[in-house]
Amino acid sequence: MSAPIFAAVPSTFEQLLFSEFSDIVRNYREHRWRASELSGGRFCEVVFSIIEGVHEGSFQATTSKRNDRDFRSRCRALESSPRLGKGIRFLVLPLLTILYEIRNNRDVGHVGGEVDSNAIDAFAVVTQASFILAELIRHLTSRSIDDAQAIVDKLSEYPSPLIWTDGAYRRVLVSGLGLRREVLALLASLDTRTATVTELSVWAGQPNKTYIRKLLRELDEQRLVRFENDAGKLSPKGQKEADQIVTDLANA
Repeated sequence: MSAPIFAAVPSTFEQLLFSEFSDIVRNYREHRWRASELSGGRFCEVVFSIIEGVHEGSFQATTSKRNDRDFRSRCRALESSPRLGKGIRFLVLPLLTILYEIRNNRDVGHVGGEVDSNAIDAFAVVTQASFILAELIRHLTSRSIDDAQAIVDKLSEYPSPLIWTDGAYRRVLVSGLGLRREVLALLASLDTRTATVTELSVWAGQPNKTYIRKLLRELDEQRLVRFENDAGKLSPKGQKEADQIVTDLANA
């Protein structure tokens, strides 16, 4: 983010918080689920350090790593803090302990007889981290839940080397991808998952807008996008296919 979000939080903590969250999103989308789980633990430690600083009225010089038992007990202790809002006390702090447990006790490095839980754990990490970050923004900045979610969506913007961005301009850097896959990747790279026919025409280097519209209608019929008002919006099904495109290229 270009401008600080938390006025009362050290900029180093804010930058680290957003960096860890972006890592979780990127690793999840690239199916690097082990890294996503491990990054979830670091995310928890940064969030806790911010909440602890708000509670105490001052912040440590750096975030510090805590052992499992200490982390759980200190989270529970802060749940009674009168300086923290109810959303932080009753939602964020309990979720932090759950997220921390996923990282430590369900790590894919623990070999055993259980069914491989990578995908389930990684999904839990990314969704819980998104909720925690939105609640943190909402309670520590007095922003509305819609504004907080918009910031989280912006931070979730596709951090892929597949897409080059230059201001409002975007370009897929891999040649030979095909217009269909290129359009899906471009839509997925936007925090709104939406682009106009004109934008896609410029970004994909396809001057024939009629052809872009035809493609978007086909993608709409396949439930991959919603095409209306001369713009395409990526659906959850389309997001899944776009994620697979990125994964295939990352593993190529």
